[in-house]
This record gives sequence, C-alpha cells and structure tokens, in this order.
Amino acid sequence: MSAAAPDRERNVQRKIVALARTLGFYVSDLSQGYRPGGRRHATTRQTPGIPDLYLAHPERRFRVWVEVKGPKGSLSEKQRAWHAKVGAAGARIWTCSSVAEFAAHLEPYGWEVAA
Repeated sequence: MSAAAPDRERNVQRKIVALARTLGFYVSDLSQGYRPGGRRHATTRQTPGIPDLYLAHPERRFRVWVEVKGPKGSLSEKQRAWHAKVGAAGARIWTCSSVAEFAAHLEPYGWEVAA
C-alpha cells in the first residue's frame, strides 16, 4: 500500500488558515492565484514576492507572514528578495509546506499544537 499523496498548495493553505483561526489569529489572505493568457499572463495585482498570508494574534501581539508552498514548491527570486528586505526590517516570515511545519514554527512562541 502506498503512502498518501502530499497535499497541494491550496489544501495546505486551507489547513494552515483553519488552524490559525482556531488559535485566535486574524488571517489576511493575500494570495491571488494564477491569471492565464493575455497581456498580463501569470501576473498578480500584489507586490511581487509578498507572502500568501499575514497572520496577527491581537491578544499575544504576535504577527507573522506565511508563504505557503506545495510539497515540491520553492521560493521564486522575487519572493526571496521580498523576504530578505522585509525580514531585515524585523518582520517574521515563515515558509510552510504543511500544517505540521506551521505548527512547529509556532511552538517556540508558546503555542502547543497537535497538527
């Protein structure tokens, strides 16, 4: 019997959003999806490289940007540049390819999560 196929990126993102909301985070979904065809093929209206999610936990005064990737995904050049610039300004930015990885990022900050 083979192992279950890994989640696609949109499914990973849904699970991360669900867990974040359960934990009391306010979630801003900034992902735009893919725009095929035409003059603006494969473009977005967002700032190039901006992560998919911005999470804020008002009670704990905790904020984090989350870039969600599928199991074989990797950061684009624009994403790496955005992460470097904004990270240098003190922003917390995580790249997650599973809800378990997201939960592991939370643990050092006092969240105990069974994902």
